[in-house]
Amino acid sequence: MPALGVGIVGARFAADLHAVNYRPLVPARVRLAAVCSRTRADVEKFAKHHDIPRAFTDVRQLVECPEVEVVDVCSTTDSHHEIAIAAARAGKHVIVEKPLTGFFGPADVDRQRMLDTALRNSDAVLEAVAKAGVVLCYAEDFVYAPPVAKLRRLLDASGGTIMELRAEESHSGSHSAYARRWQTAGGGALLRMGSHPVLITFEDGTKATVHSNDVTLGGVRNTVTAYLTNAVINANITPNTTMTAYAPDPSVWGDEYISEKVETKGGWQFPAPEEDWIRGYPQELEDFVAAITTRREPLSGGALARETVEVIYAGYLSAATGRRVDLARA
Repeated sequence: MPALGVGIVGARFAADLHAVNYRPLVPARVRLAAVCSRTRADVEKFAKHHDIPRAFTDVRQLVECPEVEVVDVCSTTDSHHEIAIAAARAGKHVIVEKPLTGFFGPADVDRQRMLDTALRNSDAVLEAVAKAGVVLCYAEDFVYAPPVAKLRRLLDASGGTIMELRAEESHSGSHSAYARRWQTAGGGALLRMGSHPVLITFEDGTKATVHSNDVTLGGVRNTVTAYLTNAVINANITPNTTMTAYAPDPSVWGDEYISEKVETKGGWQFPAPEEDWIRGYPQELEDFVAAITTRREPLSGGALARETVEVIYAGYLSAATGRRVDLARA
C-alpha cells in the first residue's frame, strides 16, 4: 500500500514534535508531503529541516494539495476546528492536536455561552468528518503513553473498584505566546494542560481530581494515580526515574538534553533517555496511520475529543457558578 501523504499545519513546537515522531514510519508508511505556516521564513526553515518538499503560507493550498491525504493540525487552538472542517470537506483525513476546539473570545464571557459555543464547534467538526467519510484522529498522547497503558492493564487485572483517580499535567508555562490569551487559547491551564489528564466524577460516585498549572518548576509533571479497593497504581510519565543524574554546576552537562522545561541542569535531574516514547507520541502516530489506512476508529478519536471539550468547559461553568454540572450521557 502506498505511503500516506501527510500535510502538517504549523511550524512550531507541536508541529516539530509530530514531524520527528513520524520518522519511524517514513518512507514505508508515511510521506511528509507539505507543511503550512503563516510566516514564510518559519515554514521554509521547517520544510528544510524535515525534508518536506512543499511549503505553503495559505492553509487552503495545503488542504487542496493532491499530494496531501492527511491534514495534521498543529496550529494554534483557535484555528483547529476550522482547518479540520476544511480538510474533511476536501476529503482529507484529519489529525488534530489537543484540545479539539473551544471558545475563542473575551475571558469574561458567560461560561454557559462558552460551553455552548465550544460544543457547537466540536459538533461541526464531527459532522464534517462523518459526512465526508474520513477518519478523525485526536492527538491525545496520554492515551498512548506506556505508563498509562500499563495502568489500564493493571486496573483490568486487579478486579478492584476504583475509589479515586488523581491526574496532573503541570509545568512552568507554555512555549507559545498565544497561550496567554483566551481569544487564541480558548482557556487557561485547565484547557491547555488539563485536557491531557481530564477526568470526572463518575455515575457511581467515584471521584477524580485533575491538577494543572503554569507555576510548577523543575520540569513537566505528568502523572496518573488510581486508588482501588485492593491496590494503588501510580503512573509517572514524567518525571521518570529510569535515569537520575547530579551535577553541582549546570555547565557539566553542556548542550546535552535533560528533559522538557527544566530551568537549570544543576542539582538532581531526571534525564529522559526517550522522552517522546514514554509520553506516547510515536505510538499515537502509528495508531493514527494504521487507523486511516484501514478506515477504523483510532484509540483516541472524535468521541474523546468532544468529551474532553465538554468536561473542561463544564468545569469552567461549575467554577463560575459554584454548582455541580451534570453532563448528558452519550
